Amino acid sequence: MKPLVHFRFTGMMIVFCQLLIYSCRKSAGDNYNFDYDRTTMKINKLKLPDQLTFAGENVPMNDFSVIDCLEREFFAATYWQSQAVLLNKRADQLFPLIEKILKKSGIPDDFKYLAVVESGLTNAISPSRATGYWQLAEETAKSYGLEVDSAVDERCSIEKSTEAACKYFKEAYKKFNNWTLVAASYDIGISGLQNQLNKQKTSDYYNLYLNEETGRYVYRILAVKYILSRPQSN
Repeated sequence: MKPLVHFRFTGMMIVFCQLLIYSCRKSAGDNYNFDYDRTTMKINKLKLPDQLTFAGENVPMNDFSVIDCLEREFFAATYWQSQAVLLNKRADQLFPLIEKILKKSGIPDDFKYLAVVESGLTNAISPSRATGYWQLAEETAKSYGLEVDSAVDERCSIEKSTEAACKYFKEAYKKFNNWTLVAASYDIGISGLQNQLNKQKTSDYYNLYLNEETGRYVYRILAVKYILSRPQSN
C-alpha cells in the first residue's frame, strides 16, 4: 500500500506553468535562454543550464533522455500565462518556515520544492482527500503523528505537516540512501519505487522507466527549483 496518495490538479499544473513562463521572461541573459513570441506562440530557443543538482546530487546532463524530460517541463510553460506572481509570493511567505524545519530535521533544503509541486503551497484537498501543503493521505498523516479527525486536521498546519513530511523523508532515505530516489518515492511510495528498482535492476532514478506521473515528478521539482532559486525570478 502506498504511504502517500497524490492527485495532481489541472489548476496546479497551470500555476506551475505560469510560474515558468513568468520567470523565464524576466531572466533573459541567464544560462537558461527562452525566447517566447506571444503573437505566434512559438519558442525560438531553449538552452538548459550546463549543470543541475537536487539535494547535492548531480543530474546527468549528458544524457539525452534526461535533457528531453527537462525540456518537456519547460516547454509546457509556453501554453499558460499570468498569476505566477502568486506562487512567488507564497514561496516568500512559507519557504523560511519550511526551510527551518527541514534544516532542524536534517533534510536537504531542496525538498521545499516538493511542496510547490504537490500543492502550489496551498492547503489543497485532492479528490482522494489527500490534504494540505504536502498532500498527505489521512492514514499516512496519522502514521507520522498528525491528528486528523472531524474536529482537527493537522495536515493543514504548515509546521506540523512539514514535520510529518520530514519523518517520511528520513524513513525513505534509510531505505534508498539517495535523496533523488527519496523525492521520487514521495509520489509512488517507498514500496512502489523499490519494486521498480528491483524489477529494472537499477538504483538510479534517471535510468528508471516509470508511470507518467512519477517519471516526470523529479523533473518538475528541478524546474521549480531552477526558477524559484534565482533572485531575478522573484
